[in-house]
Amino acid sequence: MEDNEFNQKAVIGQKIKTFREMRNYTQDYMAEKLGISQVNYSNIEKGITTLGVDRLFEIANVLGVTVNTILDFDDSKIFNIYNNTTEKGVISSVTFQHGISADEKALYEKLIAEKDKRIGQLERENARLSPQKTKSKKK
Repeated sequence: MEDNEFNQKAVIGQKIKTFREMRNYTQDYMAEKLGISQVNYSNIEKGITTLGVDRLFEIANVLGVTVNTILDFDDSKIFNIYNNTTEKGVISSVTFQHGISADEKALYEKLIAEKDKRIGQLERENARLSPQKTKSKKK
């Protein structure tokens, strides 16, 4: 086996592993769903086993994604959103991991700020309309 072929299989296997871990699935669970042994499934993630198109579609189906999503996945673009509930509602904070540029971070932060502003507007509108609804029901 050529090194390049092994590297490509290992990259795809790593992407599959990342999706599996993001869903908190075990290798045993994946193997059971695919009808193979855990060792055989582990070999897929390690890039030892050559994946056929059908098997790749089966894996994508179990993971709830498309094959293209797996193949195009770039783990350097992962970021985490943590929601903390307080007495004032949900506060979102974004933690960016390696690989995201300062421009991308600024863009995400701007989008989040705009969404927070819109949520505030909708909450005020809802509060303004709520008393009117209760008055109209009493009539």
